[in-house]
Amino acid sequence: MEKRGELEAALFSSGPVTVAVSFQVKAGREADFELWTREITTAASKYPGYLGATWVGSGSTYHVVYRFAEHALFHDWHESAERASFLNRVAPIASLVTDEHLTGMETWFQLPELTGRPAPPRWKMVATTWAGVFPLLALLQWLVGPQIVSWPLILRVMLFTFIVVSLMTYLVMPRLARLLRGWLYRQ
Repeated sequence: MEKRGELEAALFSSGPVTVAVSFQVKAGREADFELWTREITTAASKYPGYLGATWVGSGSTYHVVYRFAEHALFHDWHESAERASFLNRVAPIASLVTDEHLTGMETWFQLPELTGRPAPPRWKMVATTWAGVFPLLALLQWLVGPQIVSWPLILRVMLFTFIVVSLMTYLVMPRLARLLRGWLYRQ
């Protein structure tokens, strides 16, 4: 299990990290929780790499989406004693419902019948995405590549990436996510 976590960290260590967190606030404790949100946001903002946070409340449910510049800097905050202290302090007023680290690929794996369910593990998203991209690129290279071999490289790459991203988003991933649903979302 630890090896998979290290692999995920290595694969996704470059670029910003986006985290979505949800809390269920106990009745009558909304003002206390909102004060806590300001305090924890201020504390997180002092950590290197912090890129901002947005809080949204709806009834007794509150959501925050926050970002760090890179995985290592996010890890420093996420595993800090200071964050742990904040989570201990909020326990009497709210419960942590979800804490998801997002890669940006999650929308390809959202199934209407599984609304609200966390995205699959990143390594499964990578494997599934590769399973969709590889045959598309091979097919394009075979069918279209010879026809446009005289085009400048940048135009060929632009065409192939546009076709692959469009097909993956609208055709391949919705079907592939449903087909592999049992494996992707296995507990």
